[in-house]
Amino acid sequence: MMQAIPNQGGEQFMSAKSTLLEFEERIPWSAVKKKWTPKRQSWVNSVQSATNYAVLFKRLVMLESALKLESFQPPWAPQREEWKARLQDVSSKSEGPTLLAAIDQLDNGINWERVRE
Repeated sequence: MMQAIPNQGGEQFMSAKSTLLEFEERIPWSAVKKKWTPKRQSWVNSVQSATNYAVLFKRLVMLESALKLESFQPPWAPQREEWKARLQDVSSKSEGPTLLAAIDQLDNGINWERVRE
């Protein structure tokens, strides 16, 4: 009999996955690089099937990398490396809240007025 792979945080983890997917859906195609188009469905599938926060953090960084430079507010560039470094150095106790905060930071870094034009 196969053992189930435990997921992290149960309801909080499922909510984090949903939040990440909903965030990606809000981003218009005009804001992402062309190379995102063939990768998107695989990215969505990976988020949906994720069983731990490490996968979600990696997918969030992948999504950020898919955004065009001009899609960001000017202050994002100097914050980017620090943001990515924080995501790689997360304690297991704060993974859910840290992921949600990282999504919020990325959301605030996007120039929504520009990408919706």
